[in-house]
Amino acid sequence: MCVKCLLPLVLGLGLLKIGPSAADTIWTSPITNAVTWTAAGSPHTWGFGDLWINAGGDVTIEPGAVVQMPSGGVVRVEAGARLRALGSTDTPIRFGGVSDAAPGGYVFFSSALESQFRFCHFTNLKGIRVLPQSPQGNHLFEHCVFRKFTDHAIYLENAPARILHCMFLDGASDKYGVRMYCSVFTDETCPTIWYNAFERNGLVVVAANHTTLAMNNWDFFRFNRVGGGTGIALGGGRTPGFQKFLLLDCDLGDASPSLHVYADNGWAGGVDGRIERCRLLSLTQYSQNVGGLTNLANNYWGTTNMDAIAAALFGGTVSTNAALPISTTNLFPQADVDGSDNGNLTRQADADLVKQAVVGLISLTPEQQAIADVDRNGVVDTRDALLIESYINGLMWKLPVP
Repeated sequence: MCVKCLLPLVLGLGLLKIGPSAADTIWTSPITNAVTWTAAGSPHTWGFGDLWINAGGDVTIEPGAVVQMPSGGVVRVEAGARLRALGSTDTPIRFGGVSDAAPGGYVFFSSALESQFRFCHFTNLKGIRVLPQSPQGNHLFEHCVFRKFTDHAIYLENAPARILHCMFLDGASDKYGVRMYCSVFTDETCPTIWYNAFERNGLVVVAANHTTLAMNNWDFFRFNRVGGGTGIALGGGRTPGFQKFLLLDCDLGDASPSLHVYADNGWAGGVDGRIERCRLLSLTQYSQNVGGLTNLANNYWGTTNMDAIAAALFGGTVSTNAALPISTTNLFPQADVDGSDNGNLTRQADADLVKQAVVGLISLTPEQQAIADVDRNGVVDTRDALLIESYINGLMWKLPVP
């Protein structure tokens, strides 16, 4: 399934209604107390410029509400403030600009205590930025749709935000769904970006010079699909302390390139920086002298021909490094645990079998266990059931190889 196939589902969202109405709610800065933006009071807006939510401000946005940002208008959620927008499948919350000609501006989270967005549709804005803070706040984007952003849709600066089950569509051709900037990047500042679909240009990671990245095997970018543009770009800055960088189980084969590593930097030469179990069919500006293929083993290249793999990596020059083992496996087979259709069908019954096995009601055969362990961590557990159900419900593009 391609991201384009889902466009009709979200194009019906349309732009937010233009012009004031009797139900408009106009807010003034700063907001320093607890307020609720209701669906009945929509659209919620303000005059122009910045809307400040300062310390003590606690904004709750109801399911079905509409937030209409004035042209270039900015929302700033500051230290000690909260913004929670928890919609539902049937009643999403909509954020947008007035029109294509008058897009909204940015949403900034600067030392905010909390921001939560579930089932929200963001259309015709510049971008959302989560800035560094101490202690870290709680930032969540789940089941959200981002459309027609003129900048990177989500910009994370040393921020451990969670971005789950989201779609990024119609973005600017030279921008990414998620941009990460790292100057101090550890477990405490590493985000979780799982189960997302990017129409084009998925993730770009930029590090400050001499940044030490010690993420201790944090698999922060996983189960994502990028349908075009650049899948993942690693660029900017040298990283002599770069460690344990993991990108796992992603489908980047339709992006061109699947992976772009900017020339003359230290990304690929770090200690144990790995991209594994991904569909990668093209790379650019990747130096065989920086990390070689050791950091790119165990991916799906669409071929077992080592010369063809080397050509994709090195522009037709067969390197001695190409002799290193690179596995080619079946790409993301489905989890037919109950054996109902020779591995070609994943149903709720498969997830139910895994659930029963987890709680000890049944025992799986060794063959079933190999199929049910879809995250390949060596055990069949609750996460496997959740992954299968996410796939069944269309929240994941493909399952990883068992």
